[in-house]
Amino acid sequence: MNLFLPQVMVDKTYMDNIAAKVERRVKRLSDEMPSRNMTEVALFVAMDYCDQYMKSVGDGSNLRVQIKDYLQESSYARKELEEVQKENENLKAEIEKLKSMLSSQSSGVASEKKVLPAPEENNQPVTKTPVIETRPKKNLNPETEVSSAVQGLFSDEAFAESADATAEIMSFFEQKAFDDEE
Repeated sequence: MNLFLPQVMVDKTYMDNIAAKVERRVKRLSDEMPSRNMTEVALFVAMDYCDQYMKSVGDGSNLRVQIKDYLQESSYARKELEEVQKENENLKAEIEKLKSMLSSQSSGVASEKKVLPAPEENNQPVTKTPVIETRPKKNLNPETEVSSAVQGLFSDEAFAESADATAEIMSFFEQKAFDDEE
């Protein structure tokens, strides 16, 4: 009965390759240390292989822990992405709702839009969205069409919905800025 090898079938070629590798290592070490006897050299080789084995087991354990951590981080990131996507869809729906309200309230008001250039600081162009100036056309009857549209734009309900949407958008960007700082 062999005490050193497990009681499983091992491929003969595999075992021959291991034996050849150990033999080469023992020969090389005995050539480097001629004053040592064969038992000491074989013990040094066995200790070196055992050290390599123990380090590889530790490395394997570390890799398993790292993989577990990466999977957990990935799961958190995936959940955060889903939340942001839901919030993005909600904001898009809110924008469409506001656009619809705005277009229905101002459908009687024909206006001409003029895009004003964005301001510049220190001769560097500012990357803000240009301001759009809206002026009523000259051919409108100011007493009827403009006043009804203006009243609709500044109703308490429209103002409250606009303020709620603005607060949600600001909260989202403040949270993102806070998350980025961490």
